Amino acid sequence: MPTLSRAHGMELLKTGQYSDFTIRCGDKTFAVHKNIIALKSEYFCKAIDSGFKESVENEITIQEATPIAVGVMIVFLYLCEHSSEAKFDAIMEDLLAVFPSTFTYEECGKTTRLEDVLAVYLLADRLLVPELRDIADKDIGAQLRLAWDIDRESVSYLVDKVYTTIPSTDTCVRPYLTAWIFSQVTVSRRLSDGFQQRYGDIAEGYGYILVLARNHDPAGSLASEVLLRRQQDGKVGTFSTPAAWCRGEEWEWR
Repeated sequence: MPTLSRAHGMELLKTGQYSDFTIRCGDKTFAVHKNIIALKSEYFCKAIDSGFKESVENEITIQEATPIAVGVMIVFLYLCEHSSEAKFDAIMEDLLAVFPSTFTYEECGKTTRLEDVLAVYLLADRLLVPELRDIADKDIGAQLRLAWDIDRESVSYLVDKVYTTIPSTDTCVRPYLTAWIFSQVTVSRRLSDGFQQRYGDIAEGYGYILVLARNHDPAGSLASEVLLRRQQDGKVGTFSTPAAWCRGEEWEWR
């Protein structure tokens, strides 16, 4: 199949011209093209070739997802040729440009940026679009980095939202979040002043974020604390956990 140019992809999505497959989610309907979505998503490839209802009726309904997340995924499949360079903000802008009558700024404003990106992360993971999942992952990290030094209440909300939205079986964002929390300089210094303290004894500042990590990921918290203590004792220079790398005082998000 020839490479789909961005302009051509925009035109196909805006007009629905030559569409031969329908994706439904909630009250939204998207006219798409089999050869495009099947080429870029293993999930859609199997659905179209399955011989089951979806392939016979040329229609699929995506449950347990938000219409915005589905729209973002479709825009990504059509427009993001250089997927590693794509940004979540740009994809959201394309969503409004491509589907102006389907999504309005007012409608998109009903959910927070984090809620949207978490929904996209979960959908991309489930529908086997790893490049989009990675984009969402990076955006989650960017939001956490921005909030960390500005507003601890904001970062507490972000951390809690990630832990409660993403299932414990996740092997990407969730375990990495725990390692990232423990790597931050503020937390490292607080812990080094009294490693024997239980988390609940740290009653102010970023201590609450440690409480969230411990409550939602006790095993990961224990492992991160042990590794951090070993590094601070000079026993470890650079070490790894299953989902994170520690360099110096801080782990960078991806």
